[in-house]
Amino acid sequence: MAHLSDDSRGQLLLVAGLALALVFIGLALVVNSAIFTENLASRGETAGADGALAARAATEANAGTAIRQANYYNPSAPVDAFNRSLRNVSTQTEALSATSGTLSNVTYVDHRNGKRVSGAIDRADNDYTVADGAERVPGANGTRGLVFNSSDLPDESTPLVVMANDTTVTGDRNSWRARIWETSGEVHIKTFRNGTTASENRTEHCTVPSSAANRIEVTAGLVNGQPCDALRRNDSGANFWFGNGAGDEYDIEFKNTNGVSGEFEMVAYSDGGLSIPLTTLSDDAIYDAEVRFVYDGPDVWYNTTVRVAPGEPDA
Repeated sequence: MAHLSDDSRGQLLLVAGLALALVFIGLALVVNSAIFTENLASRGETAGADGALAARAATEANAGTAIRQANYYNPSAPVDAFNRSLRNVSTQTEALSATSGTLSNVTYVDHRNGKRVSGAIDRADNDYTVADGAERVPGANGTRGLVFNSSDLPDESTPLVVMANDTTVTGDRNSWRARIWETSGEVHIKTFRNGTTASENRTEHCTVPSSAANRIEVTAGLVNGQPCDALRRNDSGANFWFGNGAGDEYDIEFKNTNGVSGEFEMVAYSDGGLSIPLTTLSDDAIYDAEVRFVYDGPDVWYNTTVRVAPGEPDA
């Protein structure tokens, strides 16, 4: 066996020490990366965090647009269309981020099926059911993108009514109802959220300036682009988001539709139990999707799964 001099032993110990140091640094980077993966949103003061979060927000918005376009233009194969659009989003994101010294990437992970329903608000029946047995997505809602576009809303005497009723009870218990009407220069939304008992019932009313073409984004809580407390959580904390209090499974109905001009659209989660009576107005759709977002910048590495459900209200 060869004998080592004191100098050789010293060099060997130095090399071994450096190797261990590199191992520890590598482990630290892995640990830090894991921390950033889970907690970046609460660490905005960290160098590079703002850029990563801005890139994530842009990716989520672009993926939401890709879902809407896939559902609208490719109802026969929305998932394939979404994946094609997502690859384009990823390519564009990579090209833009490369100019700033960062790398980012977005890839498809999974999706839930849905049904997109759209058509004229005014139908043969004054009152009709849009969806039977809509179910909530775990931890979220089960209906999104419910929008009315109308240039001629009714007056207060016969308002357009949107209802979400718990399928397990009768009457107005466990229900959510929004009345929509227009006066001179204003759109009114009055929402009734009923619980199991009268003491649980809540009401909220909002008004927003009218437009030549009114756009009521029911599940997004917006009227002509402005927040409406009757369609979201109000200043006192009461929850009036669409379907709140209507249980885990509910029916969606429209009332007083005759004479209301314009179109509506919505997407409901479909797990096999959903029924759409307006069969000629419904198509297969993506309800929500998960995408993997990776951001690699000079100061931060961020890797996370993002759920995308454009126009979905809070649960």
